[in-house]
Amino acid sequence: METALVKEADFKIKLAAYKKNPEDLKINREIAVLYIDRQQFAKALPISKKMPDDLVLNRKFAFAYIGIQQPDKALPYSEKIFAKDPENTTGDVSKLHTQLGLAYATQLQAKPSDEALAEKAVLHLQKVIENYQESKEYEPAQYYLGVTYHIHKQFDKAILVLEKLITHGTNENLLRNAEMMLKRAQDAAASAEDVDES
Repeated sequence: METALVKEADFKIKLAAYKKNPEDLKINREIAVLYIDRQQFAKALPISKKMPDDLVLNRKFAFAYIGIQQPDKALPYSEKIFAKDPENTTGDVSKLHTQLGLAYATQLQAKPSDEALAEKAVLHLQKVIENYQESKEYEPAQYYLGVTYHIHKQFDKAILVLEKLITHGTNENLLRNAEMMLKRAQDAAASAEDVDES
């Protein structure tokens, strides 16, 4: 409770400073970040328009929208980060691609035959696999890609991705999950084959 009171008091101080000096970019950023943290996007958006290339704000908006399962709204902010850091020096690029892919895959669960959602999920996860093999997101992206293919009933592709991850992966928890998902994909592929033969 005390932490919440301290945060609220800090917010009021910064808000007063912002109102007193609305052109101070540092205070603008701080207030916008606080609004984003509170999911008061409508209040943060006008501030961010003053600073369209601010990486801190773009990052906050991108991850906030992904966090509330609105990846399409996260894309414009993500694209700015992709453009500024193509080498992934911050780690944000690979993380954003992974999180966007996962968010689209989550939406795909409700609409497994939606080609557009499947394409978006695969696109972002493939970017990590192809371009950021040294990132922490490399193995999770492979796993989520396998899951995405499974959801979209592309069982052969799911099997290939998951087998590759199991062969070369190092994260034990992820590998256990990949082995379970691989078994499910193999069973689903066999069932689909049986249906095709009948």
